[in-house]
Amino acid sequence: MLSVIAYHFFPGWVKGGFVGVDIFFVISGFLIGGILLDAVRENRFSLLDFYARRARCILPALLLVLVSSLAFGWFFLLPDDYQNLGKHSAGGAGFVANLLYWQEAGYFDTLAERKPLLHPWSLGIEEQFYIAFPLLLYGLWRKNLRLATFLFLLAWASYKWNLVLYKKDPTADFYSPLARFWELLAGVLLALWERRGLAASQTKSTDIPQAPEHSRLRALWHRLAQGAGSAARVLFFRNAERAKQSDAFRSFLSVLGLVLLALACFKAETRNFPGKQALVPALGTVLLIAAGRNAWANCVLLASRPAVWVGLISYPLYLWHWPLLAFSRVMLNEMPDRLWRVGLLAAAFLLAFLTYRFIERPVRFGKRARGAKTIALLVLLALTGGGGAWVYKAEGFKSRFSPEDIDLLVSREQRTEYVIHRYGAEWNSISISENSFSISKKSLKILLIGDSFSQDLFNMIHEANLLPLQNIDLRALFIPNTCGLYRGSEDVWTQFVSKHGLSHTCTKISKDPERFYASLDTKINEADVVLIARAWKEWEVDRLLETLKNFSFPPSTRVIVVGSKRSLFYIKKPKSYLGMSIAEKRSVRIKRQPYNMGGLIHYDPYDSSMRENLKSNSVEFIDIFTHVCGGEDGSGCPAFTDDGLLISYDDGHLTQAGAKYIGQKLAAHPVFQSLNEEIAQKLKGAAQ
Repeated sequence: MLSVIAYHFFPGWVKGGFVGVDIFFVISGFLIGGILLDAVRENRFSLLDFYARRARCILPALLLVLVSSLAFGWFFLLPDDYQNLGKHSAGGAGFVANLLYWQEAGYFDTLAERKPLLHPWSLGIEEQFYIAFPLLLYGLWRKNLRLATFLFLLAWASYKWNLVLYKKDPTADFYSPLARFWELLAGVLLALWERRGLAASQTKSTDIPQAPEHSRLRALWHRLAQGAGSAARVLFFRNAERAKQSDAFRSFLSVLGLVLLALACFKAETRNFPGKQALVPALGTVLLIAAGRNAWANCVLLASRPAVWVGLISYPLYLWHWPLLAFSRVMLNEMPDRLWRVGLLAAAFLLAFLTYRFIERPVRFGKRARGAKTIALLVLLALTGGGGAWVYKAEGFKSRFSPEDIDLLVSREQRTEYVIHRYGAEWNSISISENSFSISKKSLKILLIGDSFSQDLFNMIHEANLLPLQNIDLRALFIPNTCGLYRGSEDVWTQFVSKHGLSHTCTKISKDPERFYASLDTKINEADVVLIARAWKEWEVDRLLETLKNFSFPPSTRVIVVGSKRSLFYIKKPKSYLGMSIAEKRSVRIKRQPYNMGGLIHYDPYDSSMRENLKSNSVEFIDIFTHVCGGEDGSGCPAFTDDGLLISYDDGHLTQAGAKYIGQKLAAHPVFQSLNEEIAQKLKGAAQ
């Protein structure tokens, strides 16, 4: 768990610390699988007893964290965040958190860092495994089937499914239980191997000479040298059994396991995980466990008092650390500074110790009224899950706030639904309107190309009657922001797209970019106007002229590019504006600050370069920053409409009121004025 905590609190130190969850899966399979194997082998298997033990083991600390999070959220979270917390609390109580987060994942999903109950996803996978595995194990044992062979085939199938999902949908690969079961089964297979007398941890030391005692460091190197020789004998089938039984060989295995774990912790990358990368921490854990208690790394490092103490509180520590950090991020709207994080980490250790000492240990290990404790825990679990569902159903209890402030508190999901609903594009896919432009010459044919910002533009057109929709023929091409917009000879997929682990959303382009854009040329040739609106990335802007030149725009086609509006109208802490009058809200201005997130840009130098470069190439440019906010010479961008309603609910997308407000402002832009004049002329010509 320490690697996970280090990754969360100090991500720059241990960039692959998230592999601690994979280590946990293997250890869990080894320990719990071993308990089940012993119970089945000794003919004392009881499914009811197993689940009762599991309840007393995991529920006390989990319930405390879930209830505490709901109570804290009542006082400190806005309805949107509190509604999500309720849903995730219910998911955690029902051990389906992984399935919830899998379902939620997407472009508009709340950042993981703002989800205080994100971490129970791993408990969900673990408990989903233990729902089916005990019955499977018992059935295989009773039928005298080849248990090891069957479990190995299951693990292999799960691992292969992990590889398949990784290529198709990395998010599904991360959260899918079927793609993770192989790690738990690796632990079970190790437990089975040990109980058949083949593991080093069950053997005794032989007469292979021991390392000298006068130097611990020299003794370690001596053991490793012996272990390397023993490993060679195992590989070449010479004295294999004797080698496997030696302390030196076990020490060699343990150190090799540590090396693999260190490699995973410091080198693993989230964009390529799990996939094949998960093999490294899983194998490292298997080697450490197989080495046995007498191995150097296990008896010197992992059996030390500090390590044992952390191991005792590791479960409540895992449960407490993330809500503390996530709640802080939500309230501060940014990652806490290092000193603050150190304090949070100390608080997590303290809460973990108190939870273990006064909650977990009495309930789990106390011998009195075990049946009553189990029933009480299950009742509390149902009440907690029901409470979370109630919070979600009640939309985070907006009644905690005054009616005047409700607009600030509309849920992110509702806002997002507005952005995408009218446009009708399917997320995480490339969608182009299948209908061709009409053959009629009465209406202006407009092709809208872009990402979610093009959806915002469409909503502006509709809300502010920016263009008369009844008198134009509008078609749309949606290209997710993660894919970028580029047509040229460079391999942008390797340079800019796939390195972020997002190219799976762009397969229709990346497999054959030229073929995709050639199909787009057909639409372009039919259009009178091509409107392009995106949350521009720096690398897209640098190559925009090349991209436009490689499209086959007819000479008569008007090409219009809309600048980015990222963070122009966004207030980071809406809670600080609660209780503010309409007049006060209208006076709020946001100064444009340099901002870069994953290559997404919004500062003026790029607007300026786009404006000048496009102008010289007969491409029209709409600079939202200059037209709506007055540019760098203005007082800043408004955060609220004239009616005191929020314009943007995140760092770029518009509310319904915001779409109407910005649309009305853009109606006075020369580009839209000329478009409306052209539409009117077409109508006039058709009527004659």
